[in-house]
Amino acid sequence: MGEAQHGIFSSLRDVESVAIGRAGVCSWEHGSTLVNPANACVDGLSSVTVLGSSYYFVTGLYFLAIHWEQSLTNSSGLSVVVCRDGGPNYAEHLLGVAYGRKIGAHSSMGLGFHGAFANPKLSSKIFQAGVRWGICTQVSANCKLGAVVNNPFLLFDRNNYTLPFSFAGGINYRVYKGLELLAELHKEGLSRPGLAVGILYSPSLNLRIGTGLNAIGPSLCLGISYRPLRRLEWSLAMESHPALGLRLSHGIRYILSNVRNANRTD
Repeated sequence: MGEAQHGIFSSLRDVESVAIGRAGVCSWEHGSTLVNPANACVDGLSSVTVLGSSYYFVTGLYFLAIHWEQSLTNSSGLSVVVCRDGGPNYAEHLLGVAYGRKIGAHSSMGLGFHGAFANPKLSSKIFQAGVRWGICTQVSANCKLGAVVNNPFLLFDRNNYTLPFSFAGGINYRVYKGLELLAELHKEGLSRPGLAVGILYSPSLNLRIGTGLNAIGPSLCLGISYRPLRRLEWSLAMESHPALGLRLSHGIRYILSNVRNANRTD
């Protein structure tokens, strides 16, 4: 199997993570469980998000996902994602569930499970299961460390349809409220480790702007998240590859509730 068969797992990112170089294992206010299940209790929001992204260089191939995040309490949350990756004839699908909770005043941990379904035209063994584990901890007033491990062991035959091992770990330093600097080390499958760096700037409660560099791609990234209404958020990100060109990712998030303040969704 080629690396393309693993595209659905590599594409499993929220749009803001794409904008900051596919970083985001730890976050102050806007983390996603698609990046790290430990982010399930970051912002206290319950929401439904529809995500989509194109492929480099080709048409007719795309990634689509519906992501539901539910804050259960001030210290715990649950998420479910259903996604499809590929074209009309050679698509694969993934279903994922994650749970995260605080494990102290300044740390959180999450665990996720996912099942991926390969196209029967590409593999005789069409189902594969995997596990995710993530952690995030605040080590000072302005610094967080985080890590996430995906598929640390294979549950089925490694010579057939298998989801790849991946690891990401790094730092999020908040220069001041509204400006975050991120640096992470990423390792995916058989590829060499690479660095992802990003900047996330929030000039207001309703606007966030991100940019980043991912050395594995390699790709330069830029994106924006804007909340035109109290419960609606729109996101757009662009990745630029030196040889393959541009790839766009977009998302629409509807905020259902906020367990931390029933009268606010910010």
